[in-house]
Amino acid sequence: MHHLVFDGWSETLLVDDLARAWTGEPLRPLHVTYDSYSRWDRARGARLLEAELPFWREGLRNTPTRSCRIPPQTGKSSAGRRRSAR
Repeated sequence: MHHLVFDGWSETLLVDDLARAWTGEPLRPLHVTYDSYSRWDRARGARLLEAELPFWREGLRNTPTRSCRIPPQTGKSSAGRRRSAR
């Protein structure tokens, strides 16, 4: 495995867990589950975004807005009419 995605500390944990599984020993209990981590990360992200809202509201308060009208697509998509360059 490439060192950019897997460090030496993690390699030690993986090899240890594989050895335990191979010999039938129980694995060590996880201190953090992916579910608890993802809930923590989502809540942290929401708090960070909430803290940044006043900055963006103030910075964009006097920004002029423009509307852009995009006509609805009618008929068949042009994607079906394309041909390969081969």
